[in-house]
Amino acid sequence: MISFLVTLPIMSMLVQKNHFLNVLLYLETFSIMILFMAILTSKVTNIGSHFLLVFMTFSACEAAMGLGLLVTILRTTGNDYISASHILKY
Repeated sequence: MISFLVTLPIMSMLVQKNHFLNVLLYLETFSIMILFMAILTSKVTNIGSHFLLVFMTFSACEAAMGLGLLVTILRTTGNDYISASHILKY
C-alpha cells in the first residue's frame, strides 16, 4: 500500500507533464509520502526525530525554490507550460 502511495505521484508526473505547477505538486506529494513513510518507520525502529526535521527542512526549501522558479517562468514566458521553458536555457 505504501509503495503504491509513493509510486503514484511519480507515475502521474511522468504521464501528465504539461504544466510546471502540476510537476511541483506531484513532487510535493512525493516528498510528503516519503515523510509519512519515515514517520512510520521511525515509530517502529526508534530512530531519532532529527532525520525527520532535516527532511522537512529540505522539503520546505525544495518547495520555496520550486515556487521561485515557477514565478520566474511565469514572468518570462507568460505561462507555465514545460514546453515553453526552452527560453530559460541560456
